[in-house]
Amino acid sequence: MKRHLSIAAVGVLAMAASGCGAATSIFGDGGTDGSVGNPDMSAWFHLPSGVWTVPNDVRIGTDGCQVQPNGGTGITPIKGQIYALVNDGNGGIKLGNPTDFANPANPQQYDATEAGVPPQPPNGASCPGSGAPAQCATEPTAVAFADQVNFGWLVRDNDNSTKTPGNCFYHRHVVNKITLTSDTTFTADYTRTDTKHDTCMQMTDCTSTWSWDFKFVKAFGQ
Repeated sequence: MKRHLSIAAVGVLAMAASGCGAATSIFGDGGTDGSVGNPDMSAWFHLPSGVWTVPNDVRIGTDGCQVQPNGGTGITPIKGQIYALVNDGNGGIKLGNPTDFANPANPQQYDATEAGVPPQPPNGASCPGSGAPAQCATEPTAVAFADQVNFGWLVRDNDNSTKTPGNCFYHRHVVNKITLTSDTTFTADYTRTDTKHDTCMQMTDCTSTWSWDFKFVKAFGQ
């Protein structure tokens, strides 16, 4: 059974490694050598901005929205796809699409256009407290990424499009509960709920859940 460090355990280990009890943080400027006392070291786990991939099949809980994340007839599996993660170093994290989703070898940047109405990162943004995105009000218990903590939540809450006659319209709510598992890898428990359907093939409310793994590939522009 996979186990993750508790907040208290991470804090104790961080102080022991530092030798002086200094606080450490998952937010860094890109250094990954992990040596004690190195200013580039970002706590026990590093979450750099850049291109990430899903190396494994997702572990499906329920799939009421018929997403079929591991593929199906005419559906591309999530395994092997790439995503763009931005970490501003101050608790602000967002997970969305790279600029050239289909060509991972190309230099990539974050897709600033985002998704939905109003635009938000497709797989959520963090809720760091002061100045948190508006969607965080829909998840008042969302866990912020913070010093000596190896997990946090990303939240999305918006419409897929503008409601117009004949256009499939629904409201989407996404929560990605991230747990950092090593330097430049993380696992996320994902819940997606679609409601308020109008003129869509599926008109009933639905929820899909799964757990997926992410692995860092490269920094933006490489």
